Amino acid sequence: MTRFFGVVVAILSFIAPASAGTFSGGAGDSARAACRADAYRFCSAVIKDTDKRRACMAAHRAQLSPGCQAVIGY
Repeated sequence: MTRFFGVVVAILSFIAPASAGTFSGGAGDSARAACRADAYRFCSAVIKDTDKRRACMAAHRAQLSPGCQAVIGY
């Protein structure tokens, strides 16, 4: 039973990061594509820190491109 649990945990550790969205709402790949330019334009200093990048994007919500706003719900 312990071995089974270990296998399940190992599988989930690979699946969870791949399925988690980077932007709010879990939009994932479509949000990355629509918002990449905006993220680098406004938040390049914090681009690798997910929490800080999300906060930065939220702070610049009025300045984001219409496509990015639509995908992440601003």
